Amino acid sequence: MEDKMIRTARMKLDSAQRILVMSGAGLSTEAGIPDFRSKNGLYSQNFFGYNPETILSHDFYLNQTELFYDYLRTRLNYTGILPDESYRLLAHLEATGKVHAIITQNIDSLHLEAGSERVIELHGTLKRYYCDKCETPYDPIQMMTPGQSPHCECGGLIRPDVVLFDESVPRIGDAWMTADQCDLLLVLGTSLRVYPAASLPTLFLEKKLPVVIINRDPTPYALSPGVTEINGEIGKTLRELFPDFFSE
Repeated sequence: MEDKMIRTARMKLDSAQRILVMSGAGLSTEAGIPDFRSKNGLYSQNFFGYNPETILSHDFYLNQTELFYDYLRTRLNYTGILPDESYRLLAHLEATGKVHAIITQNIDSLHLEAGSERVIELHGTLKRYYCDKCETPYDPIQMMTPGQSPHCECGGLIRPDVVLFDESVPRIGDAWMTADQCDLLLVLGTSLRVYPAASLPTLFLEKKLPVVIINRDPTPYALSPGVTEINGEIGKTLRELFPDFFSE
């Protein structure tokens, strides 16, 4: 017999006209990218004696740039990783008008590579690099090459287009405005514990709009009225929620 939570979630998704998708590391993990905050995630593994959150800070980037890049090249090198069927489903749902936009905490740009167009990359992307002085763009594959200098010809430092620790999240305002245009929030693969993005479900619940969450572990919203939370694999669950797409 079909799971009650699956039936409830499918009913809500079928009724929605403008779905906002919020994605986190769990979605990328299923595509083959290591996660950050699980028990054995990247944030639990020091690098040359430094905590990853220290390495991925603006101050560390400025003062220990070579080691900062060594970390990116060995621990956050996404070269060759492609979007899986979950990403392709979301691109299809956007193309048909069901999904209005995607807000992602991920920095791998897999949504864009899958064909989604209205994507707000809250924390930026490791697929773009630029000089922090003259803004000259640099090729990401080149910057992932060991030995490549992080210094621009103008004397500035080349940085990835990501939000580092101790920096603000410049696109959070875009996220709130986009959320205001949607009638359901579909959360995929995030613990909803990292702010400000973690407050996004509250915007929907305050307006009595449904929230559907698919995440491996329970989130703080699991028991909130108006929330349908399914704890399990994202790809497997999406297959049950959107069987027509996967049967094609």
